[in-house]
Amino acid sequence: MLIGTASGLLAQPNAYRVSVDLTGGYGFRISSSPPPQLPELEETSGGVSGSLRALWCPEHLLRVGLDISYLPVSGMRAKNENSRQGSANLSLVSWPVMGVVAMEKYGIDLSGGIGMILLKVSGKAANGEGIQSDSWEIGYMFGAGYTWQYSERLGVGAEVKFIEFTDRPIGSVIAGLRLRWAMLKY
Repeated sequence: MLIGTASGLLAQPNAYRVSVDLTGGYGFRISSSPPPQLPELEETSGGVSGSLRALWCPEHLLRVGLDISYLPVSGMRAKNENSRQGSANLSLVSWPVMGVVAMEKYGIDLSGGIGMILLKVSGKAANGEGIQSDSWEIGYMFGAGYTWQYSERLGVGAEVKFIEFTDRPIGSVIAGLRLRWAMLKY
């Protein structure tokens, strides 16, 4: 009887799943060399951020997938813009696209990734001309979070991610709330 029960437990198929995480929160820049302080400009360093992550989750601890985030890095605008003519506004946002490896145990997960970051500069010059510039850079990220499983397919939690640009002295932190959905189980 005991041998039949043990062999029945060993013969169970592995459960694989694909999960999708949607995180929304606030990101802010922490950099080793801040931009110069100009008295006529107001500078912001961050803003509302978000990320979408898809992970293939086999039965063991290691999971792999793709993480795409949106992170405002900084913005500059002229002070008293309404009273000035010919003032300029600039914004720098990043779109990190990272290959991710993650591990989760007891709802706590740790992740790391490497990939490319799209930097987009947009704005308006003092003469009213539009400014647009895009460039790709290599970057990496580390993250930690906790997910409380509400049901078999749905979980909610929080996450903190650190993203570093390798070509520039820019590092950013994103803190946010996460919604996890086990999209596919097989």
